[in-house]
Amino acid sequence: MAMGIKLITKDDYPFGRANDGFFSIGSVKTKKDSLTVDELEILKNYKPEIKKGASFNTLQKAIDLFLFSYYCGGSNYIDIIQLKWEDVGKNEFTFRRTKTKDTQNENITIQLTDPIKAIIKTWGIEKSKFVFGLMNPNTNVFNRSKKQATKLNTRLREVAVQLGFRKEVQEKLSMVWARHSFATITDRKNYSLKQIGSLMGHSNTTTTENYIGSLKKEESLKMQNDL
Repeated sequence: MAMGIKLITKDDYPFGRANDGFFSIGSVKTKKDSLTVDELEILKNYKPEIKKGASFNTLQKAIDLFLFSYYCGGSNYIDIIQLKWEDVGKNEFTFRRTKTKDTQNENITIQLTDPIKAIIKTWGIEKSKFVFGLMNPNTNVFNRSKKQATKLNTRLREVAVQLGFRKEVQEKLSMVWARHSFATITDRKNYSLKQIGSLMGHSNTTTTENYIGSLKKEESLKMQNDL
């Protein structure tokens, strides 16, 4: 509009597409950190010892919550702690992603596979209306949520050190890696973008493609090194 009344020239236009009067802002693609298939298998089979004086195995719980996210299509931590018993049926449970609940109306359905059932059986708190008892049932507020997330990620990195994973994993491993790992590994197993995106709660395959695209860099490097 400003160019139309000659307040500015095309040289002043910062966004591109100046000729037709529209603008487009480029998106920044961030690196999606992911465990490798081998690392994930090692994590699945690792059984850390309970720490002296601890009331439960804190490292095992961190591993299991990470795997729960992974098995559930990379469910976000906030969606895991908000999962209610009333959402869980005999063979499946449903939820709506907190991140996109205002823009997408579709529920995500997760089948209760044996690993998911085992984690719920181990860590489920039946006296709470929330499956993992990580929210206050009276106020629906996270129980020390920031401290929870920080401790959980710290424990995951402690596990990574014990297992001798890559330095990057030891320093950065967090719950969000479960989501990225799900995208990586299902893509390696040749599932379609539509199938992967459906469990991840993506409204279109472009979003899923952005995950997969950045995750394939390691394959590209391997291919070039094989030349």
